[in-house]
Amino acid sequence: MLTHTQSLRSLSLIYPTGLLEDVAVAAVSSGLKKNTTLRELTLKCCLRKARTSILAPILTSLHDHPLLRRLCLRGYVTNLTGLETVLLRENSKITDVEININTIYGGKPMIGVTHVMEALGRHPHPTLTKLTLCRVCIGRYVARQLRTVLRNTPSLQSLVLSHNTLGSVGLAELAPALYRNTSIKVLNLSGNDLNDKESARLLRDILRSNQTITTLDLSCNRFRKTTGAVECIADGLGSNSTLLKIDLSSCYLKYDGVSTLAQTLGSRNKTLQKLILGSNSITSIRDRLWRACRNDGTEQPPHYGSRPPVQLYWRRRSSSPSQVFRTQRIAKPHMPFSRLLQYRR
Repeated sequence: MLTHTQSLRSLSLIYPTGLLEDVAVAAVSSGLKKNTTLRELTLKCCLRKARTSILAPILTSLHDHPLLRRLCLRGYVTNLTGLETVLLRENSKITDVEININTIYGGKPMIGVTHVMEALGRHPHPTLTKLTLCRVCIGRYVARQLRTVLRNTPSLQSLVLSHNTLGSVGLAELAPALYRNTSIKVLNLSGNDLNDKESARLLRDILRSNQTITTLDLSCNRFRKTTGAVECIADGLGSNSTLLKIDLSSCYLKYDGVSTLAQTLGSRNKTLQKLILGSNSITSIRDRLWRACRNDGTEQPPHYGSRPPVQLYWRRRSSSPSQVFRTQRIAKPHMPFSRLLQYRR
């Protein structure tokens, strides 16, 4: 089928149970090698103890594919050997690479990830616009390699590094490449143990220096656990003029931290359109947050009824920070307010 079809554009290969026999791997590899129509390919392994080398021949067979644009590796993938040959072929047209694996939190980096980073660092990929590395367990050395990749890939517009246990050490390696980056518009650093003061300082400096990022995801990082961390991030937001959306959900924030953010945004930031604060300890915060955003405490928000909305929006009537905000109730009022709070100018 892969050899003779003239219309197949997207293909997902999933092996849920049992071991994939060598003959099956050879058949898939042969078919992909001869195929000339695929644009998107997803390879997913649902078997926790699959052979580590099972994907290598399949990835190698894609080396000369003329039209492949998007490549996704998901599930229990433990070995990336062969991926570097796909990315570095001379006429590669791949724009989107996603590696989203199931692994033990805090585990070791997967086999082959250093070779992929080294290859991309030495030979920049001219068409890559989106790179997703989720749960790959990026350590300090891989983060240093990724810094080189960011500097040598001016086409990259979206970088997703969620749940990689970066910590402040890994972020310190990446930060210099993010300060002056002029291509990345979407940055996802959720769930990376960015909980200490050093991480907050690095994030503040990124917010101050970068003039390109418009969407930033910092969710699932426990900023409230460290004194002064929220203030650092708020200071960075106050100095930023390009960010349109930031996600701070599940960051263990309480009223004092949210109030600091609201005051900074109300007085210093004129561009942010959406602040997401879902799954934080901010119930019963409606009236106080309203006053914090207004900076004068004189106006009261409109009546919501017996239950607060699941989504709360603030919209600015004019460009002046002192103007009154108005609220709007959205659907699903039965949902707890702490699940999702969104802030818009």
